[in-house]
Amino acid sequence: MSAVKIKPLSWTPRRRCDIYCSPACGHGCTYAEYLAAVNLGDKLAGQCGPGYTRHVSENLGWHYGAQSPCKRLHVSQYSREYFTAYLGGYAASGETPKQAIAKVIDAASADMARIAALIAGLETKG
Repeated sequence: MSAVKIKPLSWTPRRRCDIYCSPACGHGCTYAEYLAAVNLGDKLAGQCGPGYTRHVSENLGWHYGAQSPCKRLHVSQYSREYFTAYLGGYAASGETPKQAIAKVIDAASADMARIAALIAGLETKG
């Protein structure tokens, strides 16, 4: 008896007329939706600051965000008035992308300061 080989689904989008969707997605994403995500991602990256670039992904629709130059900070927009910045395990929201970025950096920095104070002067010898 021979083993059945299952071909992994592709996440590479394919264009078929107005459809621009990956076989693994199967949502029927359109090329117009992709172009809108690209344009909105560019706009968001411009609002975040110098060096930020758009990030466009597909999973049951096209989604956009912006990435910092180091790619460790990501910003998403969920409505006209709601932005969320992600940094490692931290997330913070604001009314502007820059406000969300500042809040997430403040949250991570506050934790770092608490950890530094906790371990300052810690004796590790027997």
